[in-house]
Amino acid sequence: MNRDDDHINHYDMHLHVPLHFAISSFRDQLCPITLFNLFTKSSNPNRIHVRVLQQNDEDDVDCFTEYCNLIKLDPAYYAYFDCPFENSIEVMTIPSSAAKGPTYARALVSEMIRMAFVDEHLDPQDFCLQTDSHMDFVQNFDSELIKDWLLANNEYAILSTYVAPTSDLLNPSFPTKHEVPHLCMVQFTSNVRNWGTKACKDLVRPKLTNAVWGAGLSFSKCHAELKVPYDPYTDFVFDGEEFSRAARFWTHGYDIYTPSRVNVLHDYERSQHDPKHSAWGSNRAHKTNINNDEKSTGDSPGRYNRASAQKLLQFPPDPMLEVLTGNERLVSLLEVGRGDKPLSKEAIKLQRGRYGLGDRRTFDQLIAFSGINTREKKMMGNYCGNLEWVPFDEVIGGAGVLRQFEGINGNEHEVGKGGKVLSVSAMKAKMPSTTDKKGGGWGVQVKAIFFVWGSFLLMFAFFFWRSFGQRQGRGRARRGGKKFKSRNYK
Repeated sequence: MNRDDDHINHYDMHLHVPLHFAISSFRDQLCPITLFNLFTKSSNPNRIHVRVLQQNDEDDVDCFTEYCNLIKLDPAYYAYFDCPFENSIEVMTIPSSAAKGPTYARALVSEMIRMAFVDEHLDPQDFCLQTDSHMDFVQNFDSELIKDWLLANNEYAILSTYVAPTSDLLNPSFPTKHEVPHLCMVQFTSNVRNWGTKACKDLVRPKLTNAVWGAGLSFSKCHAELKVPYDPYTDFVFDGEEFSRAARFWTHGYDIYTPSRVNVLHDYERSQHDPKHSAWGSNRAHKTNINNDEKSTGDSPGRYNRASAQKLLQFPPDPMLEVLTGNERLVSLLEVGRGDKPLSKEAIKLQRGRYGLGDRRTFDQLIAFSGINTREKKMMGNYCGNLEWVPFDEVIGGAGVLRQFEGINGNEHEVGKGGKVLSVSAMKAKMPSTTDKKGGGWGVQVKAIFFVWGSFLLMFAFFFWRSFGQRQGRGRARRGGKKFKSRNYK
């Protein structure tokens, strides 16, 4: 198949579709460079929207401020008096002492994405890209990512891998090499951890993986991010982060693909040698209450300030926190080491909760498809080759229909325009009939029954009144009564 086949021409329809970045940063001096790279190397920077969760000390480089300083030095933006694209950047800053690891930070960015949807600043059919705060990109990366996603020919496709190092950009053969890391293996620690990569070369389309997903690159339609948000109650978790979310994506109907081209790159060398950036684990012994911390960085540049940060951090209370926290939640969710033992009540609640598994595919299907047997803590073979896609029943209305929960273990409800949760009656009114091909449905039938019975009761009351009134009138007329007069009753 040629990558320039006619079916890819409908890419033109997506030329101006917004692209939303989700970035979490821990004391990262490369964060401003990442913002500079993504705006200056985009084919259409006006469609880019960036949301950053910044965990900084007071003396750390501020991502937004330094980005503005950098981009003003670019010759293309000399004429700008203000910071170019500043209205497309939202930064929430919390003190680094309040950091609780990568999953908690990304959960805050997930919440920023959800709030953007509720405020109608983001549509489920927009594109979303989760990545890190120390990245570089090829020229026109946004257009190339969208083209690649379209080649998967799957509305539920998520492009993900461990991205190549930024040093590859200096390799003269890079533009024609087309070799992409391919995730397909895990190892078992206290949880499940991605392990190593294979390599895919000269792919003509994205390659379906065995549901192994990498947090450093996740490109999809935004409905994936809205349906499968990060669990904010997994403090200081590292192992288990990626496969737990992969399992949730896959059981919701999403498929993970290795991209066919390298468009996003990771600055491994500078980020991994920065002692500040890698120090988040030290906060285990010192936990800060973000809402009451007197050393807060205060109002951050961008469109989020400390007040909105406090509101953002008010996640729904979870009764399971008294039983399971952090790594224990993911171990229970993924049934790690369960063996043949019955599934615990806590695990059942987690799997069915707000941050649990989906209902489009089963966990047993995931084990069979991925070859990752979490119950026995073993890989069942080599699942890095070609795989057979697992079908599922779509939610009525398709991928764009969002179903969210009331509370962390509440009931699912469909979400209407602007993120407003529809009432049960509104949901039923939108559903097609299950008994009448003409679309009457239960709501119409109930109304019809009430109408018939109501009419019958009114008729009965009318005839009863006439009959009773006639007898009373005749009696009073014979008795000379004055209250009722005979009116030609026959």
